[in-house]
Amino acid sequence: MANQNINLTTGLCTYDILKLMLFYELERVQRYPMPVTLLRIGVARPDESISEEKVKEIPLTVAHVLNSHLRAADVPGHCEDDFLVILSMTDESGGRIVARRLAELLVEGFAKRSSNEIKLKAYVGLTSLPQGKKVSVDEFIAQGGKLGADEFIAQATHALTEARQQGPGSVVLFSDLP
Repeated sequence: MANQNINLTTGLCTYDILKLMLFYELERVQRYPMPVTLLRIGVARPDESISEEKVKEIPLTVAHVLNSHLRAADVPGHCEDDFLVILSMTDESGGRIVARRLAELLVEGFAKRSSNEIKLKAYVGLTSLPQGKKVSVDEFIAQGGKLGADEFIAQATHALTEARQQGPGSVVLFSDLP
């Protein structure tokens, strides 16, 4: 019987499991003053002329980059054509550093796995709790702040949409959006 918790193509958490883990992480943030960041990574077909076989390598390459460059406490998952990463105990500035590093590595990772060098187009949307440097976790909770997993994912998705509009290699923070 197949494991429903793992995406069989990438070996990463499925969306449902990642969403459940995010729910627990957000609940933890409500109890303890520790930040959390969520990345939503989008990749685009690098070139229309590449073979379908090479296109099938893209999710495997992204999974390899995530698994080999994230901490053990971070949780990567596969959601449709995108990838989500929960960065526990990581504030927005730390999340931005990780996002930029992963965006750079994804291009290099795909080139290294392929026999021909192909430039992968990667985009990252990021949201954090608390958002920006406007408020600390303690202040956020004291003000009655609470955010559910669906809303948190929607924020990262909104930031990813903006990153796609800005072009390959873009990292967009939800707190920077108007």
